[in-house]
Amino acid sequence: MVNEIRHTFEDGMIMTQAEHDHFQRTNHHSANFQDVLTRVKTWEDEHKPFDRGFRLPLFQYVINQGEGGALVPINQEGVSIIPQVRLMEHAHDQLLERLEFQKKTFNRLPAKLQILNLNYLIQNFYDKEVLLRCQDGDQVRGLLSADYTPIDNLEFLEMLSPYCQDANIRWDYSDDRVLHVQVTFPRTATEVKVGDIVQTGLHITNSEVGIRSVTIAALVYRLRCSNGAIGGGEGAGFFRFRHTGDPDRLRDHVKNAIESANISTIKLVEEFKASVNKAIDAPATFLENLAKDKANDMTQDQFKAALNAYMAEPDPTLFGVTNAITRAAHSNFTGETRYDMERLGAKVLEKGLKN
Repeated sequence: MVNEIRHTFEDGMIMTQAEHDHFQRTNHHSANFQDVLTRVKTWEDEHKPFDRGFRLPLFQYVINQGEGGALVPINQEGVSIIPQVRLMEHAHDQLLERLEFQKKTFNRLPAKLQILNLNYLIQNFYDKEVLLRCQDGDQVRGLLSADYTPIDNLEFLEMLSPYCQDANIRWDYSDDRVLHVQVTFPRTATEVKVGDIVQTGLHITNSEVGIRSVTIAALVYRLRCSNGAIGGGEGAGFFRFRHTGDPDRLRDHVKNAIESANISTIKLVEEFKASVNKAIDAPATFLENLAKDKANDMTQDQFKAALNAYMAEPDPTLFGVTNAITRAAHSNFTGETRYDMERLGAKVLEKGLKN
């Protein structure tokens, strides 16, 4: 039968014709790294981001007609800025955080008291420099400390580009707060069990507005379900660079971070292989206990998604439970939530093998 024809790869992986065809389709439909670079550059060309640094007390907080908050300069001396800047939601939240004013309390107040309270705090309790990250002429997307060192997505991806020329993009996500990109290298394809193929690569993330550090992490991507596990403990396949200090230090460390992450994927693949034979007596209870453990920061929606993913492909092993968690990351979760669940999957895998 045609489906029984088997293909042998250079690394010794063997698969049936059907599995080989699926493998080729998966690769064929994947974007390449240049596609993401082009999209990010297009966004910059369209929105023309720019930065301005000023002392916050030089501004007065106002509320636009049904459009949220804005900052208007009240002292033009030495200030070269457009007459008014409008705060996007995240920047507005950052303003409240800097003034130590609870968002829940702010939202309960009528507009007049919102304006009165914020301007009192701005003028009397925050005589500091801030960095306004702007776009579209007058939109503030981030309101950050003057010590914040911008590392923009395009700059970061261009640093990575020489190392990702032969990589496939498995998932990418961006909004006005974060960027996530998952890449795998086809040459790393291997079986964790018969007919179940994974590729290894990198999970890359950044925020231009202070949500998270620049991150390069080890990734194992399961082709059958198109889901990944983001592994590596801090300093072992999981590298973070804070947005402070000289940005050239990131460029200096990128190569070492990528090499270390790639080495860590070897360990992560071996853990997946070992998990195939690690029985879990009560998988549903196992997942429920994960959700109850506050250290995992798992919501009820995430728990239900993981349980449903397990019931769709029941496998009472650590491999089965881990994949239920990472598959659940696709259940209407995007951005940070998907990232957190794929991180949790790798943590559960590592911890489960130690017990």
